[in-house]
Amino acid sequence: MSPNALIPSHRKPRRPSASSRALRAGVTGGFLTLAVTGATVPANAASKPVSETQEMPTITTALATSAARSADTAEQAAFNYERQALQDNAFSQAAKAAEKHKAEAVKKAKAEAKKKAEEARKAKEAAEARASRSSERSTLSAPASNATGSTATLVSFLKAQLGKAYVLGSSGPSSYDCSGLTQAAFSQIGI
Repeated sequence: MSPNALIPSHRKPRRPSASSRALRAGVTGGFLTLAVTGATVPANAASKPVSETQEMPTITTALATSAARSADTAEQAAFNYERQALQDNAFSQAAKAAEKHKAEAVKKAKAEAKKKAEEARKAKEAAEARASRSSERSTLSAPASNATGSTATLVSFLKAQLGKAYVLGSSGPSSYDCSGLTQAAFSQIGI
């Protein structure tokens, strides 16, 4: 025998007592569950008479009502969690879609702004080109008094030829073609 065998707190029981077993009942996911805990039962325990085995407690109306309330509460909590998960999922999908639409709108706005800037630049260039041609025309149509020397003589000769007939191959005083008029005009200034 061990030196500690006589101390009651260190003594091992020889067989499991009925008090070492416990019966637990609860509600899990809406179902009533029962569990028995305790020491292992020896092989010869199965042959014990019915009078030595424990009986399960009777489920009373109060216990059944409490279990039903617990089941309803658990079901409601599960429903609330599921609903919250669905809402969170819907919010995240809506946020992603809104972000995508915003990116597309920004991209479209940038493209439109770039297109308008290009159109404005082209319009400005066209206006500058028209203004340039306009100033060139006004220089050519300016009175001969502004021109000096041989330029004034050339411009006055060309203005005098306005209204004369265009005849292919002619270079005479009553009709001209393009090269005949040019030769006659430059001959007036010695070229």
